[in-house]
Amino acid sequence: MSRAHDKALLAVLSAIPALKGKVFPTQVPRDPAGAVTVPPPYVVVQPADGTDDTDRLAGPRLRQNPSWTIHSAGTTTDQAKWAAEQVKNQLVNRGLGIHLTVPGERPGRIRYESPVPVRVDTTVVPPVHVHTATVGFTSDPA
Repeated sequence: MSRAHDKALLAVLSAIPALKGKVFPTQVPRDPAGAVTVPPPYVVVQPADGTDDTDRLAGPRLRQNPSWTIHSAGTTTDQAKWAAEQVKNQLVNRGLGIHLTVPGERPGRIRYESPVPVRVDTTVVPPVHVHTATVGFTSDPA
């Protein structure tokens, strides 16, 4: 995964009108006391390295498989699910994941899944309900 992948995904998610200014890389802003400074709903995008692979028959081309965990937070389970719907609707169109634009690469379609139930996060002040999704795609060099 690269910073270019992060930038492409964050650009698409930051364009969601209902979540304008509420999409954050890595963590939500906090004040010096540790309290979250942005009222829910908001979205936090955490990158993972993914696993790169290569097809030996085709030569030394490296296929990247970037992935992210997306936490959609709300004051209630319903609000967290609403925020997650906004994210999914931006990334999945008519049942198919979109293609991000990454310079010098040919990204495949976004994969979207929600592997765990909504949970309550009491480690932040005030506590929030969190919907967790994982997204990713494969990307070949152009």
